[in-house]
Amino acid sequence: MKKLYILMLLNCIFFVNVGTSQVVFNGNGNSGFGSPIGNSMMSFSDNGTTITVNFTKGTGDLNDTMVMYIDNGSAGRTAINGDVNDTADGHRRAISNTGSGDLTFPAGFEVTHAIAINTSFGGLWSIPSSGMIGNDGLVYIDAVGKPDSATTASFSFSFDWSEIGLTSSDNFPFVVTYGNPNDNNGTNMFSSDEGYGSVAPGNPGISAFSFSTTLFYPSGTLGTDDFENKITFKITPNPVNTLFKINNLVKDLRIYDITGKLVKTFKGDFTENEAFDISDLKQSLYLVKIENSNGQVFTSKLIKN
Repeated sequence: MKKLYILMLLNCIFFVNVGTSQVVFNGNGNSGFGSPIGNSMMSFSDNGTTITVNFTKGTGDLNDTMVMYIDNGSAGRTAINGDVNDTADGHRRAISNTGSGDLTFPAGFEVTHAIAINTSFGGLWSIPSSGMIGNDGLVYIDAVGKPDSATTASFSFSFDWSEIGLTSSDNFPFVVTYGNPNDNNGTNMFSSDEGYGSVAPGNPGISAFSFSTTLFYPSGTLGTDDFENKITFKITPNPVNTLFKINNLVKDLRIYDITGKLVKTFKGDFTENEAFDISDLKQSLYLVKIENSNGQVFTSKLIKN
C-alpha cells in the first residue's frame, strides 16, 4: 500500500548540521533595482575549510555592486556611518556606503568583514572595529569570485572560514546590500531596497536605512525577534495519529532539491494543525525554507525515506 507522506510543522527551535550541508537563502523580495538581488537565491555549502556560495540572480541584471556584511563575533561596528569612508575604489565605496546616510544593523550585529562583488571583481575585506577609516583603510584579504557579465544567471564565490577568523564549527550572521557606488561621479553610494535581511520597501538611495533582521549561516536565521518564533517540521505517513501545531505566523514554505531547484511551494495564511502533502516527492534529501509574516526566513534539511 502506498504511503501518503504529510509534512507537519511544529513550533520549536531547529538547527542545521554543519560540514558539507547546504543551506538555501532567498532575497528579501524587494525590487527597487529590478529584482536581481531581491528575488535571487544563494545556496551555501562548505567542506570544513571553504564556504562556497552559489548565487542565482532574479529577473534583473547585475549592473551594480552587492555587499555582504559579516559578523564573526568579535568586536565590530554596529553601523556603517561617516567614520567609514574608504573611497579608494568602487568596492570600497560600496562597503563604506560613501556619501550616504548611516547603514544601521540590528541589535547585536557588529560587522567585522565585508564581501563586495560586481562584474569586474569580487573580494573580501576586514573592517577595523574602531576609529576613522579613510582610503585603503579597509583591509583587503582575498578574491572570492564574480559573475562573467551582468546577465550571468548564476555564479559561485567562495572564502575560507579562516579568512573571516572562524572555523567550520562556528556560525555567523550576515546581511546583503545592493547599490551603485558610482552615483554622482563616485561621491555617493545609491542604495536599493534589495538585499538579504529585512529592509523597508522603497530604495533608500543616499538616505539612512537599517536592517530589522539578519540571516545566519549555517543555522538559517538571526533576527531581533525571539527564537520562540522558529519552526521545525516532522514527516509522518498517514494515518496521522498525532497532529502538530503550526506557528500561525507562517506564510510561505518552499522545498528545494539538492541542486537548489525549487520543487514544491505552499503559500497562504496557514492555520493551526496545517498539513502539507509531499507524497509526490521522491526519496531524497531536500532543503526547506520557511518564511513568517515578519519576513524572517528559516531553513533546514528534510530527508524523505
